[in-house]
Amino acid sequence: MSDLPELRQIVLLTDDLDAALAQARAEFHVPEGTRDVAGMAAIGFVHEVFGFDRTYVEICQPVDPDSPLGRKVAANGGSGFMVVVQVDDSAAMLARAAELGLQPLFVKDFHGSPISQWHPRDFGTIAEFDEMRPADSWHLAPAVYQSRGTGVVEDIVAIELSVAEPTAMAARWAAVIGAEPGPDGTSITLGSRAIRFTSIDGATGLVSADCRAHDRSRVGERIRVCGVDFRLV
Repeated sequence: MSDLPELRQIVLLTDDLDAALAQARAEFHVPEGTRDVAGMAAIGFVHEVFGFDRTYVEICQPVDPDSPLGRKVAANGGSGFMVVVQVDDSAAMLARAAELGLQPLFVKDFHGSPISQWHPRDFGTIAEFDEMRPADSWHLAPAVYQSRGTGVVEDIVAIELSVAEPTAMAARWAAVIGAEPGPDGTSITLGSRAIRFTSIDGATGLVSADCRAHDRSRVGERIRVCGVDFRLV
């Protein structure tokens, strides 16, 4: 297992879950994913989760098209929505955040694992920090392990977030989750993965993901799903 903290999941937003999943399965050669139907319905979504090796992608559609998120995705199309990082000690992470004056949207126990979610103004995207119990598990296990395919993408190795102040945001993430800051000052290292921070006009939040290509002849290709570029590297 990689050292923690570790990038584990990205979440995409769509107004047509079936179409987005059909594209993802065709492009990534992944099997049908895993769903928590009742749990997601309770918060106003339908969704599905599929994965590569240790990283996962969740695609969500708001149930109510007239909700704020429903109107947003109808007007702007699909987009990056959330980033999920596994941490080794949720209580310590919450304490470091509090020292910076940051407070989560919520903290709860999710099937025995402490998780917290955070406002985009604090981390440049909706962020979730999860302490898994046991540490080598992931949400919706064991079914989620059967929802993986590595024939096109072996794993996500980096993501890019567009934020107003990349250097300050990189420093905040590093301080809160205990990550190593990159030498460029605008990235952080999470085990064998990374988060890069940039500032792109007209874009906020998750904009791209670098993915280790299974077929090295495909390096350089881009697969765009729900407004996010998956770059084969």
